[in-house]
Amino acid sequence: MAADTLSGKDNGAEMKQTYRAVKNDVRDLGRDVGHLAQTVGDEAKVRARDLSETVRARSEDAFASLQSQVREKPGMALGIAAGAGLLIGLLMARR
Repeated sequence: MAADTLSGKDNGAEMKQTYRAVKNDVRDLGRDVGHLAQTVGDEAKVRARDLSETVRARSEDAFASLQSQVREKPGMALGIAAGAGLLIGLLMARR
């Protein structure tokens, strides 16, 4: 019986040690996941900023091109605008 008692104490100590190890592993895993999420978030910010800059530059180019076409052919631009307005007005009136 004395052997069982000693064995039980050793088993309890082993369980405590295993519990501490698991607890530390879970804490470390949580910290690693947090760092990974931060890294992914930072990369997403950079990509979004780059994409935003690209869209802004392209829209400025498109606007400049449209502006020069309107200056070159104002009658055509006026006709297109009137046609688009008429089409939108007809579509809105149907509702």
